Amino acid sequence: MTDRVVLFVDYQNVYSSARRVFHDSRGPGRLGQIWPLAVGNLLCARTQPTAGRRLEQVRVYRGVPSSAQSRTGYAAARRQIAAWRDAPHVEVLTHTLQRLPGGALREKRVDVHLAADLVDRAHRGLFDIAIVFSLDSDFKPAIEIVRDLGVIVEVAAWRPSRGEPNRRLSDGGMDLWCHWLDADDYRRVRDTVSYAQLQPGS
Repeated sequence: MTDRVVLFVDYQNVYSSARRVFHDSRGPGRLGQIWPLAVGNLLCARTQPTAGRRLEQVRVYRGVPSSAQSRTGYAAARRQIAAWRDAPHVEVLTHTLQRLPGGALREKRVDVHLAADLVDRAHRGLFDIAIVFSLDSDFKPAIEIVRDLGVIVEVAAWRPSRGEPNRRLSDGGMDLWCHWLDADDYRRVRDTVSYAQLQPGS
């Protein structure tokens, strides 16, 4: 029997943690970027914890600035999302960033959307295994609900290579399998394109 796998990617969380683990966070914005489909294929090709997996879908959740908030950021995000959507099995779900007092931008409703989709799609039997790529503990209640439905939930996280402590999403005591992705894995899935510098039509 082949298990259907859906990878749920909390993109900003994954991007920020990749920058922290593998790069100097002050480096260019392209550092930390990934190809979502490449991550999904990498995880499904592994024989642990089980073999016989088929990637059904990669669902990417991310915030995007509006053109009024950042014309450059908006254009870069649109180019990156268009590149992701050119790949099979990839669905990108976006939310406009919220501007805070003082001008900073932050994500809003992204984690709620991912958690709600995780539960809804499990209820509808759309996958056999869900892999959540995020460090956000807000997903614990959703993971507990999905596991109570008898659906397998696993997590993914970057493994530091510089002696730093490993960080992963935990479900508060239940045994969640974690796919640790090290520096070699990151090199296989990273996206080095500078979308902010691409010209329209590039």
